[in-house]
Amino acid sequence: MSDLISIIVPFFNSKEFILETVDSIRCQTFKKFEVIFVNDGSTDHSRDLVVKATKNDDRFKIIDITNSGPAIARIEGLKKSTGDFVFFLDSDDLIHERALETLYNQIQRNNCDVAIANYTSFYSKNYQINTTLQNTCVSLSKSELIDELSTCKRIQNFLWGKLFKRDVLHISDFDISKKLGEDIATTYKIFDRCDSGVFVSGSPLVFYRKSKNSLSHRINYSKLNDYCDALVAKTSFIKEKYPEYFKFTFDYNLDFYLLVVKNYDMSLVTNIPIIKGFLKETAKSLIKKIKLYIAFCPRIVRKIFKENSNIGLDDKKRIAVINTYNSMSTGRVAKSIAVGVSDVYYCKLFYGRCYDKNDGDSVFFGSSRLRNLIENVFVKITGKIGGFHKKNTKRLIKYLEDFKPDIIHLHNIHGNFLNYEMLFNYIKDKPVVVTMHDCFWLTGRCAHFLTKATNCQEWKNECNKCKFKNLYMKTLIFDRAHEQYALKQKFFNECKNLTLVCLSNWQQNLFSNFHNTRLIPNGFDFQYDVSKQKNKKITIVGVSQNWTKEKGIEDFNYLSKNLDQDKYRIILIGKRKNGISVDKNINMLGIMPNKRTIELISKSDIFVNPTYVDTFPTVLIESLYCRTPIITYDVGGCRDIVGECGQIIERGNLVSLLKAIKEFNPKDFDCIKINEQYVKFSKKSMILKYRCLYDEVIESKTNM
Repeated sequence: MSDLISIIVPFFNSKEFILETVDSIRCQTFKKFEVIFVNDGSTDHSRDLVVKATKNDDRFKIIDITNSGPAIARIEGLKKSTGDFVFFLDSDDLIHERALETLYNQIQRNNCDVAIANYTSFYSKNYQINTTLQNTCVSLSKSELIDELSTCKRIQNFLWGKLFKRDVLHISDFDISKKLGEDIATTYKIFDRCDSGVFVSGSPLVFYRKSKNSLSHRINYSKLNDYCDALVAKTSFIKEKYPEYFKFTFDYNLDFYLLVVKNYDMSLVTNIPIIKGFLKETAKSLIKKIKLYIAFCPRIVRKIFKENSNIGLDDKKRIAVINTYNSMSTGRVAKSIAVGVSDVYYCKLFYGRCYDKNDGDSVFFGSSRLRNLIENVFVKITGKIGGFHKKNTKRLIKYLEDFKPDIIHLHNIHGNFLNYEMLFNYIKDKPVVVTMHDCFWLTGRCAHFLTKATNCQEWKNECNKCKFKNLYMKTLIFDRAHEQYALKQKFFNECKNLTLVCLSNWQQNLFSNFHNTRLIPNGFDFQYDVSKQKNKKITIVGVSQNWTKEKGIEDFNYLSKNLDQDKYRIILIGKRKNGISVDKNINMLGIMPNKRTIELISKSDIFVNPTYVDTFPTVLIESLYCRTPIITYDVGGCRDIVGECGQIIERGNLVSLLKAIKEFNPKDFDCIKINEQYVKFSKKSMILKYRCLYDEVIESKTNM
């Protein structure tokens, strides 16, 4: 590896994520590289962060320019670089540790001018990259490169994520006049200079961070016209020089045209008539003609997308999402919904527990730990759960008044950080969606009315005489579960535009008396490389944040004592509470990163879930995606999740549980590979359902 690779990274006010980018570059297996960081007039501390992080590595250099935009920043970086190859990267994106090595090797093997990496998108901070790589490479001639760029299906217009030979890059290629779409106006010129290339498909090598602070999310008519001009220039070039591929530009141009028709005043987008002309010329097939007819009728477009008038992206309807935390299971679900519908709605997450200084997008309205502790002491003494924390609630209401949401979406609000009466009085006249992650809304106090020791039915009697005041959110002296139950029922009766979202059929049946419910299971985006292996012993795995009697630790002890240790082994992931005993033959691993947990589930033979209390155990969905069969108790929504991909056992029936494990046959569960549960519990499906629900709520609000 005698060649040098130059990595050019322009940045502007990137302090939030730039250190993650630095780290992903530093850990490259290809070591012979230089990095040119181009400071495009940053006014925050991002430059200082880069200097501090790279001071002991002379491969990293920083140059400073006045704020001029990414095109000029790349030009200046290219001028200062000395590498035989050039790789562009954005300041908030990440690359796989073997990205440079893989792309470089493919250029050498194929003797080509450019290697293009597959990429994926993400939103989260501290994103965990899967180190496993499974790639295949596709050699592309010059005409095939243009073909790919015409359709933009596998290869996009982005300059980043592509390793170029230096001699195919000319400074004159870069369009410095555009605030948006500069890559569209540049990449086709470079590809036209390449004799051949290679596309590295399969596992992503580049990880693109989507951010609401990016230029594309702050779009206006000036930027929109720049984008349209770039699209016109690229399409005109293909039409003139590669007419055989001109017809493939239809879909990409149509997507842009629909964006304009749906959201903007078409008369203010100067080159839109040219795009319209391209569409007419390339609409040859019947399907394309039907799409064209729809696109040229703005009223039809807006009706399809349930839009009644032209709206700019800055005028989206607003959703206020409220949850206990901004992380953990419900926090991740709340965030993924907010991010998933952001192309149509402006969503903001408000949370009241565990302030996260790294999350600038969400709003924390809670109090200090000391104040929260003091107020919780009063809660435990008086039994007035949801009766204190007025300051927190006033702060939340002030934030909501400033945000002016069209819909308020409640997730988990229990956990002693809100005053329920104040919140309910404020939101009762507004459209409200409640996602019920447990049974909190059915009871006066409890998140679950089932445990290993109890099967409380008092919630059916409005929690009149609570027999288990130490069951959940414990109270020391007084119990006011009945008052809290009445408060929730009053809110249900007074809120005229209320929708309850259930996660499972089991939960929806509990709310059969409520007239407006929806069934929307939590969805997840699993992009793991799962590999099954043949184990010497049949491996049983179980996962729980905290191993307690309710989560089935005693049941696992029973299994350990009654299974042949030469044939079976049991692995438990999670921590055990003080006083909980675990059989010596059980391998207790403690809490692990989610990536490692997924790897262990995928390498196991059976996932056993002997929980006595659960509403919608998402770890079962993870097991499905790992193609690992499930044996679980019939609790909450377990039956909905498992389907034909496991066995359902009567709650607490240890004999049946043991028998199911001993009679387990992996061939009985081949359906997991193609089961419809994959689609049912996907994040895409969940977001689509919430988007439709929001549309309905907004429409009903308009008609009221």
